[in-house]
Amino acid sequence: MTRSRPRHPNFSDEEIPRIVDADTNATATEFIGGSEIFQALLRRLRKYASLAFVTVLLEGETGTGKTMLARYLHSVSPRGQKPFLTMNVGTINDELASAELFGHERGSFTGADRTHKGYFLEASGGTLFLDELGKASLAVQQRLVTTVETGMVTPVGSTRTIKTDTRVIAATNVSIDHLVATGAFLPDLAARLTGSVIRVPPLRERREDIPQLAKHFVAALAPHVEYRSPPAIDERLMRALTRHHWPANIREMSNAMLQIVIEASPASVLKLEHCTQQLEYLRRLGRRERSRTTAAQVAQVVTRHGSVRAAAAALGLSVATVYRKLPRGGRRGASAERNGDGLGSAPTADSQFERDAT
Repeated sequence: MTRSRPRHPNFSDEEIPRIVDADTNATATEFIGGSEIFQALLRRLRKYASLAFVTVLLEGETGTGKTMLARYLHSVSPRGQKPFLTMNVGTINDELASAELFGHERGSFTGADRTHKGYFLEASGGTLFLDELGKASLAVQQRLVTTVETGMVTPVGSTRTIKTDTRVIAATNVSIDHLVATGAFLPDLAARLTGSVIRVPPLRERREDIPQLAKHFVAALAPHVEYRSPPAIDERLMRALTRHHWPANIREMSNAMLQIVIEASPASVLKLEHCTQQLEYLRRLGRRERSRTTAAQVAQVVTRHGSVRAAAAALGLSVATVYRKLPRGGRRGASAERNGDGLGSAPTADSQFERDAT
């Protein structure tokens, strides 16, 4: 029975990570990625997690999962059962940022109709994650210097100081050294952070994790696009996903997989043909990869799949093209297969993508 094409769900940027992120309350076994560079990152996070008094700075490009990693660092620390609060300090003005971080007294500014504890006091005993710290104003940074150094906060509109036991994990997508050099970051605050910098690698440095991530995203997204079971990903698409640079990293990949799953529905296999116009770069990668497929690579795929026809389907090539690319020594068995499986003479027309590549 053929199902009608589902209406495109209108997922927001906030909803997509919640759908695809199994690591919201992550344990070590739930992380997606077995590459050595990613496992080394997890080992370093666990080392710093045990030092619950140490401020940590996560440096990594946009979309590399710094919030998820900060939550993991908190969850496996001695503070794991205490509050974990998040604030993006780079998106609000000085007055509001100071009031939200350090609290404020009633009447301390227009609209302050009640006393507010602030994030540092609300997170006491636990962890406060300061995202986009590199975009915080110098005034907010100056107040953070004192709090990170002494653990004391002074609410806006007050002269009293209050002790807080809050661990700070900060994140930036630009090197702190670069920010200091350009005058955008206070050296005093940098000095209190740079002893515990943890670099989060971009996705292009852990390409071996991409197939596992792709399957994870598909499995998580499929139920939201009316799939009863997750569709498979064919080899051509997987190779294109693995080769892509992913400048916006995991966030970009999750959005790309969502588009592909929607366009493919109800197909049981995701293919390059299901990439939207916005994902044309994946199509181009697939075409380029196919044109560069060597005779040895074709022979390996034929051996792995057991037949030229199966290898052609896996490679996204016609049977004739696979036969032409085979080393001479491997053509005898292939020729026998072509004559013995009812194929007769091989097709002369290549697929649409092969025509595009010529």
